[in-house]
Amino acid sequence: MAALNIAVVGGGIAGLTAATALSRQGHRVEVLERQSEWPAVGWGLTLTGPALRALRSIGLDQACIAVGYPIDSINNCDVRGVTFHTVEPPSLLGPGEPVMVGIGRPALSRVLREAAQNAGATLTLGAKVVSIDDEGDSATLVLDDGTRKTVDLVVAGDGVHSAARTAIGIDEEPRFLGQAVWRTTVQRPSSIDRLTTFNGQEHSSGIIPISEHDAYVFTTQIVDDRSADADVDLAADLRELLSPLEGEMAALRDGIVDSERVVRRPVMAIIVEEPWYRGRTVLIGDAAHTCAPGMVSGAALAIEDAVTLADELGARESVAGALDAFFRRRLDRARLVVEASEEMTKAEFEHRYAEEHEIQDRAFAALAAPA
Repeated sequence: MAALNIAVVGGGIAGLTAATALSRQGHRVEVLERQSEWPAVGWGLTLTGPALRALRSIGLDQACIAVGYPIDSINNCDVRGVTFHTVEPPSLLGPGEPVMVGIGRPALSRVLREAAQNAGATLTLGAKVVSIDDEGDSATLVLDDGTRKTVDLVVAGDGVHSAARTAIGIDEEPRFLGQAVWRTTVQRPSSIDRLTTFNGQEHSSGIIPISEHDAYVFTTQIVDDRSADADVDLAADLRELLSPLEGEMAALRDGIVDSERVVRRPVMAIIVEEPWYRGRTVLIGDAAHTCAPGMVSGAALAIEDAVTLADELGARESVAGALDAFFRRRLDRARLVVEASEEMTKAEFEHRYAEEHEIQDRAFAALAAPA
């Protein structure tokens, strides 16, 4: 396929990975990010084996490992820290390589931005897309400042509340799952060298190392309303939610005092079952599928989407054929993660923790197969 002019809407994990993969194939790529600056602070995430495998295919696995923290297993514990179940996902990179990597979101963003720019992509901040008009063999984006950009392909990775998804006529909306997730970063205790969860009477909590010095703490909360009270003391509320934890985690909990470093988000889910494209616009990442956090696989799906889309564009003679092949390759895999994570959320609601871990084990095994 001849080189295309491509606009990537959204400068998150999906968009920046797509910018790198597509630029390396010779396409002319511009990333349009609506925010006015890149993230400087934030919590972390887990790059699972499938994410690392996809990053290796574009040469970015080692860069992510270097700024993150290698993890080989998940320990599921009670609130005292006593391990009752261990998840050991299959290693997909080979002997001596990590099974997973905990990484800070700002650090991952820096790696992906540098790779995209080195590959030749243009990154534009403060570019809010307000409409997308399909014109057969091209599409025109209109920005909020009136700028018009006509391109051969629009790749929309603009998140769970995707404006692009609505703009191209896909009406599916994310569902609220009755849960909120809280996150903050802390100094990593030397004893924390893997993803560790703590199952309590009311909800689950956990800690994930994201560098030699840092970790992020999370907890879930059953809530009736997806909106949050703007006047609450987030740090105090998070300490209360973590109050059942004992030992070293209790000391970490008591050190959470800065509400500006605490993030509370409603847990949403969506899987777009109809084709993820309309004309010359295609959805990737959370715009097409968003999962609850239990499977720690949202980033993996986004990265796999980006790499798979570039692969299909490189292998097919037409854009339409590539988009259709991309969708068919990705739908079942995305559905597996979304459904497994929702099953885990329901099991957690009912304190069926053993079943929750079994669901995760089965899904990880299935995801070990090539994307």
